[in-house]
Amino acid sequence: MLGEKKLFPTASGSKKPNYGTNSSAELIKNIPSDVVENNFDEVVKAIKTVDSTCDFEKCKTKTNLIGQDCNLCKKRFCFKHNLPEIHGCGNAIKKEERKNFLKPVPLKTIRAEEEHTKAKGRLDSKLKEMQETRLAKAPGAGKKK
Repeated sequence: MLGEKKLFPTASGSKKPNYGTNSSAELIKNIPSDVVENNFDEVVKAIKTVDSTCDFEKCKTKTNLIGQDCNLCKKRFCFKHNLPEIHGCGNAIKKEERKNFLKPVPLKTIRAEEEHTKAKGRLDSKLKEMQETRLAKAPGAGKKK
């Protein structure tokens, strides 16, 4: 351990590691794959810690019990920062709601799309079943001698 560089350096004056980011995707992207393979347990622990904290900049609130994922940016925020206007998705949510208001999708269209998806699923399962029965037949069973 002596002379070995730590994977995640501790912040000055603290015992907790300084990950430098609240985003687990950003954290894992910056670590080379050979380091991940050699220090897998430490990397998993760091990612678990990062995933359980608020993604708002400089907020270290735990989101294990009360946390909410943003539908737009897909990040996890604490109770104080979960509104899109607070954490930076305000303009995106405004555009999405304006689009939904100006060009609403009729309920009939939504139902038709759902029925189409279900029918496609039934067709796929039937085709798969038919293919399995063809493969299950013994070779040469239908040949005449």
